[in-house]
Amino acid sequence: MSGDSYPRSREAAVAAGCGVSGGFVRPVIAAGAASGVDVRRALGEARLPVDPGRWNAPRVPWEQAVSLVRVMWHRTGDELLGLGPRPVPLGTVRMISPAVIHAPDLGTALGPPPADPLVGRPAGWPRGD
Repeated sequence: MSGDSYPRSREAAVAAGCGVSGGFVRPVIAAGAASGVDVRRALGEARLPVDPGRWNAPRVPWEQAVSLVRVMWHRTGDELLGLGPRPVPLGTVRMISPAVIHAPDLGTALGPPPADPLVGRPAGWPRGD
């Protein structure tokens, strides 16, 4: 599969070996363990191999990776999984995402709001002035 060619269905994605890198998933497991989560139970709930000592999958199907993150969120009650200065309440990512998704960069997303409230509007949206 070339860099500009993506599978068009879930089945094609699985057949092509698409998924989330294990390098992104292993820190989620470690953060959960550091927060006191029963990792074996959380992995089982997410349908991943339950022996964390042998867990080294190079790629994880995206459904399982998403399921693991959600399990860890609910078990810790923290959407940053203990990585922030204090717990981030469940629902924060869902609330903030629409506000920052169209920002061109992180500085803009985290900076003060623009003077023009329509700056972040989707392309082609009429200004109304």
